[in-house]
Amino acid sequence: MKVTEHQLRRLIRESLPGQQEQEELGKLSIVRRMRGQGDRKAWASGVNEQEEEESDEVKESFWRESYMKDYAKHSALNLGQVLRHLRYITSLPGTPKLEALKKRLRWMANDLYYTVTPGQWHHPQAELDELSSYSYSDLIRMGFDPDFAEEMLGKNT
Repeated sequence: MKVTEHQLRRLIRESLPGQQEQEELGKLSIVRRMRGQGDRKAWASGVNEQEEEESDEVKESFWRESYMKDYAKHSALNLGQVLRHLRYITSLPGTPKLEALKKRLRWMANDLYYTVTPGQWHHPQAELDELSSYSYSDLIRMGFDPDFAEEMLGKNT
């Protein structure tokens, strides 16, 4: 059974308290960089083809489950919210059209900011991990349609 770096990080987070967790994640980061740079001195004894293949698989899985994937999925969700505000730009129950427009534009600016800002800056990793089980189109739709989001979140729990 292969364990991806993403799964290993989650396991470390769940099993170790504060400072010890940071130290272990730091070690994991150093190992990943050493593998990525091909630092053969660090792997001097016992390096064989299988370990090199595993190194390539670690790099590949890191890319799939990395910072950029979390960033893209978070952006897709926020983009759906921006699209919802565009769709209903002057429609807000119990609000005159001009006031609704002002509010929607404010909300759109806010959601656009969070669309381009990495989710890692303002969400815990656990929340970003939840997004990984959804497709990009589902995330856009969840941002656009709150009822669909509730339905999807209900399925996933």
